Amino acid sequence: MYYRIWWDEDYSTSAAVYVDDGAVTKILSGEDILYDADGTQQVNGEPEEIPDESETETEASDSQTDVPVVTGSIAVQSLTSPIRRGSTAYMEIKGVPGEEYSIAVYYASSVSKAADLVPKIADENGLVTWKWKVGSRTAPGTYKITVIGGGDTLETVFVVNE
Repeated sequence: MYYRIWWDEDYSTSAAVYVDDGAVTKILSGEDILYDADGTQQVNGEPEEIPDESETETEASDSQTDVPVVTGSIAVQSLTSPIRRGSTAYMEIKGVPGEEYSIAVYYASSVSKAADLVPKIADENGLVTWKWKVGSRTAPGTYKITVIGGGDTLETVFVVNE
């Protein structure tokens, strides 16, 4: 399974996380492999051992913001973010096969009324996709997306750039 995770104050940095049987098997940022299943990370193409967590200090941050990619039975498979205003955004979720899922995209002044943002039934693999046009006059910023279905609600965000 594949997840995309965004961070930084404006969610401008992301990584692809691959999970198999509940274990992370690879983390990519762009074309760079940051971690692979054999316990090494790649730095400028050279493997570097990842320190044992017990040997490193961790620091909690009050400003840390997490973008949910899984809530209950709903998992974000793909989301176009950041995206330029005037472009077409795309979101794919994995839910429960045969269940109905609805989506709402919240901009600063209103909920999107884009034609494709309608309730859809998950296919035999549990996948549902939506695409919508981000208005060319949409202000740059971070906007909320809510997906509801299968008895669960997922809230996440996407970033619109100039």
